[in-house]
This record gives sequence, C-alpha cells and structure tokens, in this order.
Amino acid sequence: MLSLRKKFLDIRLSNRKLYIFHIIHWIRCNMPTITLAIPEDLKKEMDTMPEINWSEIARIAIRERAEEYKVFKSIVAKSKLTQKDARGIGDNINEVMYHKYKTANLAARKPR
Repeated sequence: MLSLRKKFLDIRLSNRKLYIFHIIHWIRCNMPTITLAIPEDLKKEMDTMPEINWSEIARIAIRERAEEYKVFKSIVAKSKLTQKDARGIGDNINEVMYHKYKTANLAARKPR
C-alpha cells in the first residue's frame, strides 16, 4: 500500500513539474498565434497521429518558405530584367508548354 501511495505522490509531483514547465515555457516563448483552415479529411488523418507536434511542423514549413522567399527576393533584386521582359518570357514558356501538352494529349487520344 505504501508503494501505491508513493506512486500517486510521484504522479502528482511530476504533473506539478510539468505544469510549472508549461508556464515557464509559455512565459519564455509567448509567440503570436495563427489559425489555419484545413480540410476535414486532413484533420481526421492528423487526429490519428497524436504523437506528432503539428504546430512545430507548421512552424518549420513556414520558416522554410520564408527563407525561400528571401532568396527569391534577393535574386529578383539583382535581376536586370524588367517586369515586361519577364512577362514576355513567361508568356513564351506558357505557349510552348501549351502546345507540347496539347500535342501529347491528342496523341494519347488517337484510337489504335
């Protein structure tokens, strides 16, 4: 009986330590909060994996995308192309890709 009482006290003590840790963590890391909308099926899938820290996954993904954007902006800042030049190049690429996939699609539809 004594060991059961000791285990109960240990659990209460560890819960108290955990609670104090959360308060300290919140004070040190009081970060802004964002809310994300996700499809219902994705939410159900996420709920089957409770051990995954989805907030941390989102933080990492957002940080990586922000870094990619910084690199993109630095490349664009050094570019000699005007917006009109870039638009023309993009239009040419779109036209070539349209014809490529249109031809591939027509070839796939031909009866054999």
